[in-house]
Amino acid sequence: MSFRWRIVLPLTLGAAPWSSACVIPGLSHEVTFAPGSAVLSARDVKSVAAWYVDLRDGPFGIADLSVSAYSTKGGQADLALSKARVAAVADLMTTLTSTHPVPLDSDVLGTSAAKAQAFPEVRISAQPQCAATHSCCGADPNVR
Repeated sequence: MSFRWRIVLPLTLGAAPWSSACVIPGLSHEVTFAPGSAVLSARDVKSVAAWYVDLRDGPFGIADLSVSAYSTKGGQADLALSKARVAAVADLMTTLTSTHPVPLDSDVLGTSAAKAQAFPEVRISAQPQCAATHSCCGADPNVR
């Protein structure tokens, strides 16, 4: 073993116990729309509702929600479709949160691509309540 590895390996292995990350699974959910459509299917509504209820009633709760999608810059028809998709998902989230209101942000993000397109995916992201108090890590065995 070379001299460099005799120093690097113990330092790397010695630092491992102090390096950790807190990852809470399931903080985002993706809805994929049919081409050219901004209508949520019954399957999508059921899937989003189940995700939301599981997260809301879980150990971390929900502090706020964000709904976002991508669209290429400059394509007005594609931008309009992406906005309609985001609006459909945001409306569903507004309905779902009516009994437990949380702040909801929605946006269409512009991106560069080889051809103009409205991306079919809309992502819903949740910020857990424990993030404000920095108490997420160690609060649940499912957190890695």
